[in-house]
Amino acid sequence: MPKYEKYALAKKTQESKTVWTLEFSPKEGNVFPYKAGQFAIVKNIHVPAEIKHNFRSYSILHPFDGKRICFGIKVEGEFTAALTGLSEGSEVEISGPFGIFGLPETASKYVFLAGGVGITPLLCMIEELLQKEKKEICLFYSNKYLEEVAYKKLLDEYAAKHPEFKLIYSITRECPAGVKCERGHIDFNVIKKHCPKMEGAHFFICGSKGFAEAINSQLLEGGVEKERVHCEKW
Repeated sequence: MPKYEKYALAKKTQESKTVWTLEFSPKEGNVFPYKAGQFAIVKNIHVPAEIKHNFRSYSILHPFDGKRICFGIKVEGEFTAALTGLSEGSEVEISGPFGIFGLPETASKYVFLAGGVGITPLLCMIEELLQKEKKEICLFYSNKYLEEVAYKKLLDEYAAKHPEFKLIYSITRECPAGVKCERGHIDFNVIKKHCPKMEGAHFFICGSKGFAEAINSQLLEGGVEKERVHCEKW
């Protein structure tokens, strides 16, 4: 049985049309230690009785600081609607960390490929790298529409501040005029266009099952060793 600890909702912020950031602070002590890429289980003790389960797993959004733990949550059902509808100060229970999705000890460059809310563990990894390394980082971030892009302002700021961080938005539907983005789905050709030198790069994929499996297959077929491809899907 997972061990749960009590947390209070300190802050909630709407990041896009469907994604919210929920920031929790421990009621006692510090946040449990975790690594970028891991996830935790959030139990909403206020969930209505008609909702079958009162817990879900969510990737952690920002690097460990001991004081807070944040999640990027897409509203797409009764549970997520109830969780993002909580008032600041509301109590929940959190257990973690879990998962082996994370950064390798050594890599010459990093390529991140996010689909929708799959950006959450990748953002955590990117922030950790920007804090301590100056290696080349490339993020491909795919969404149907521009208004669905979560954390756009933050990512744009990182790209402007850190020359080693390259940011490519991919919009599969209509991309507004004047917005710099790739139109359509991320594929191997798009990756090679922006990251022509793949030798030594590690690839991190997070998104829906279809998104992750398609990119994973194309990378392997393109000659990338499977040891350099790290995938998280749901």
